[in-house]
Amino acid sequence: MNRRDFLFKAFGAGLATAAAPPWTFANPASSLGFRLTDVTNAAGIQFRHRSGAYGGKLLPETLGAGCAFLDYDSDGWQDILLVNGMD
Repeated sequence: MNRRDFLFKAFGAGLATAAAPPWTFANPASSLGFRLTDVTNAAGIQFRHRSGAYGGKLLPETLGAGCAFLDYDSDGWQDILLVNGMD
């Protein structure tokens, strides 16, 4: 592909994108039938994700965060384990 073909195709793609109708989004809360509520503070969960972009940049630091839901203490309630990649 030479430069002229590339520019012609790029210009055509730009025109096709500009001519497309704008996207419209429905109100997602009304279409799902349920509503999600943030209850982390009420549940006593204080977690702040640290990306690992600073520090030694070792492999565990760059993997990021993770979570697990399990019944750790066998009380019948799900416990949550949140881990960070950096701290």
